[in-house]
Formats: sequence, C-alpha cells, structure tokens
Amino acid sequence: TNSPAQLAIADFFENHNYDRSLRNIRQTLAQNMHLIRQKVQLYFPEGTKETSPEGGCLLWVEFPVEVKGLDLHRKALKEKISVIPGPVFSANSKYQNCIRLNCGNPWSEQIDKALLRIGQLAHEMV
Repeated sequence: TNSPAQLAIADFFENHNYDRSLRNIRQTLAQNMHLIRQKVQLYFPEGTKETSPEGGCLLWVEFPVEVKGLDLHRKALKEKISVIPGPVFSANSKYQNCIRLNCGNPWSEQIDKALLRIGQLAHEMV
C-alpha cells in the first residue's frame, strides 16, 4: 500500500482500540447472521436448510431440489437483489439448489424486504 495508507493503519493500531473495534465488528456480524437465519426460516420454503461456517459472514442456503440457485439468482437480479448461486462454487455442477448470502452488511429494512422477496421467488419455484 502507499505510505499515507500505511501511516493511517499504523495510527489506528497504535492510538485506537483495535481489539475493542474487532469485538464490536464480530458482535455486529454475529447479530446479522442471527437475524438473516431467522428470516430464512420464516420466509423461505419448507425444507430449506441453512449452514453457516465457523466464523465469517456468509450463509449457505440449501433449498428443496426444485429451487435452482442459478434461476433464483437471475430472477432476484432483475429486482436488483444479489445472491450468489451455488453452482459457481463447484467445478462439477454441484449445489444446483443452493445460494450463498452475505451477512456482512448492516441490518436494514431493505435487507429484510430483499430476503422476503427471495423467499417469495423460491416459493414460486417449488
């Protein structure tokens, strides 16, 4: 990185409570993950499973087999909602009925509405 960026980062580590900031970020991400998992259970079709990795802010969602992640991605994208379809994570065309959701953005009504709409689109596919 350039010198000003390095100086800013060094100042942050030296003069601002990095550990406290990191704890706050982790707590916020855990809350986001919890909220999104609740909404997935509420809005998505019966039989949908969600699996979150140890750490991180990404939620893996497995739908009933009728819901194709790539089709859901395309439909959601037309409504300016972004999900990552499962097949992009496989060289062998696995995870056809899966998507990955990012839980790293601050919780908002817009995210809630997007999850509701993804759920509606998925229900239409079942």
